[in-house]
Amino acid sequence: MSCAVQGHIVWHDLFTSDLQAAKRFYGALCGFDFVQEHATDCVWHDGAGDYCLIMAGDTAHAGIVAMEPTFRSRWAAYVAVEDVDLATDRARRVGLKIEREPFDIRGVGRSSVIEDTLGAQISPFVASHTYPPPTGVFVWEQLVTQDPQHAFQTLREVFDWQRDDTHGGSEARLQSLLAADDAPVVELVEGVVGSEPRAAWIPFLGVPDIATATTRALSSGATHVDAAFLISGRGNVAVLTDPTGALFGLKAV
Repeated sequence: MSCAVQGHIVWHDLFTSDLQAAKRFYGALCGFDFVQEHATDCVWHDGAGDYCLIMAGDTAHAGIVAMEPTFRSRWAAYVAVEDVDLATDRARRVGLKIEREPFDIRGVGRSSVIEDTLGAQISPFVASHTYPPPTGVFVWEQLVTQDPQHAFQTLREVFDWQRDDTHGGSEARLQSLLAADDAPVVELVEGVVGSEPRAAWIPFLGVPDIATATTRALSSGATHVDAAFLISGRGNVAVLTDPTGALFGLKAV
């Protein structure tokens, strides 16, 4: 039984077309170590497969899944729910695409993959263990979409998220979504990433200094994203793509 608070993002996976390039990049950027595990019955592939844990100190904070070379690399977030099957059924009822029906991850938990009408994917998740979710590495999450109202309505039905309406004035394009314990977990942002109309989830890594970290990321092969959706004056964040094409953010903490 999981000890995670319902509605919180509790894990991330990087699905990448180039595992070694991803390890080199995030190792250089954040000082991560990596532990390779092998599964005889891999969740994301037929048959056996490897799963790479991203380590900060002695704690695993995320995983990396090696995909085929043609795969479009992306980060995936997992949201703690009481019942994956129920959350998936809710998503189906409000018109979201079920990219993958509920499935079990041996020794880890149960999950599914849902996708909104603009292409953003996220996963309901129930852990089968009692380890607390990792903290301190992934510090914030944004959903950038051209239709924030529809996104809010559907996410509320799936995850019971509520909207924090305290923003106003220059912050009107930002909506913080609250979990069951009234803590903000996601920032819903109106806009697009680059020139594509697709919606996108962006996980933010915490860094001590945004300028130093951004320079290091760029020198290690990242590409700066024209993030016009970011509110003017927010100099403590940056949005980039890693060398394998996955979108991510940096946030000063």
